[in-house]
Amino acid sequence: MIRIDAPALPAPALRMIARDWRTMQAPAEVARWDALSHDVAEPNPFLESWYLLPALRSFDPDGAVQVLCLEADGQLAGLLPIHRSNRYYGHPLPHWRSWLHDNAFLGTPLVTPG
Repeated sequence: MIRIDAPALPAPALRMIARDWRTMQAPAEVARWDALSHDVAEPNPFLESWYLLPALRSFDPDGAVQVLCLEADGQLAGLLPIHRSNRYYGHPLPHWRSWLHDNAFLGTPLVTPG
């Protein structure tokens, strides 16, 4: 039952940042990433640190891929690898898109519930 006179919870402070994927290899970042992977609305093993970092090392050694990170009150709450592309359905239109390697067949981002 919802109480009408109950105090409203404050909204979390949100921050979205695109980071060079290579910075996500630091042990503290891997720990935050792994914590997120254990508390997601929909699991995606292709975006977990143990799978994505080796894929990026192999397929993007120059660091063209970035990791879009959503933070809520300083905690990692979302993660999606992104890549800048110069073509959009055959048209010369620069845009950001999610990045997947050829053997990944699930592209949903890692996002905490709620």
